[in-house]
Amino acid sequence: MRDNGTEPEADLSDLLDQATDDAKAYWEAQRDYTQLVASERAGKIGSSMMAGIVLLTIASIVLILLSFAAAYWIGEVTGSLALGFLYVSLSYLGLLLIFYVLWRSFLKQKVFLGIVNAINGQ
Repeated sequence: MRDNGTEPEADLSDLLDQATDDAKAYWEAQRDYTQLVASERAGKIGSSMMAGIVLLTIASIVLILLSFAAAYWIGEVTGSLALGFLYVSLSYLGLLLIFYVLWRSFLKQKVFLGIVNAINGQ
């Protein structure tokens, strides 16, 4: 103790120890916060993907069944079941060509930006 009754001043090693402890605590808090944010984003992306997969599966089944119905109907109208399936197949090839042209022009960029924005929580 000093002569005036106060505590002795902290020396440099005590101050450095305190600063080191504070820095470690801050780093651990930041690490935990980053893990929490990453987990939250991963959970949101995972749930969105799962919903998308379920929706895509159901839509695919419906599309396949509608395609068979259209092929059989066109087959009855034309008198040839093979022509019904041919016309449905050709219509899908046309849709595929349209999608490919749109994908190359602007859809690819929009999908990419949508995924990046979903990851970043925007």
